[in-house]
Amino acid sequence: MYESAKQRAKSGNEQETKLSPQEELQHRAAVKVQAWWRGHKVRSEVNGLKITRAGSSKYFTQLEARETIDANRKYNPDAQRVKKRPYTFKSKAVYDGYWKGCFRDGKGT
Repeated sequence: MYESAKQRAKSGNEQETKLSPQEELQHRAAVKVQAWWRGHKVRSEVNGLKITRAGSSKYFTQLEARETIDANRKYNPDAQRVKKRPYTFKSKAVYDGYWKGCFRDGKGT
């Protein structure tokens, strides 16, 4: 709508005409909707990347980090570090290392 008004303004003898108040309101509303939609799409994409890539370390995703955490247990930094058998995540990643409670801790592969 805005483009056609702009083209009308430039056509003919190149005299410039202003948009009507209603066309101006429609144009501003359209720009706001477009900006909101583009922002929404980008935020959704970024959040998707965060969920699949970011995590408690550069090797495991957040989903994998949450897989071993028990909501009823809190992290205790004074807990004994224990070597357990290798743990295979749903994504087929394997952690073989030390644990404090249900949290990976220290070196592991």
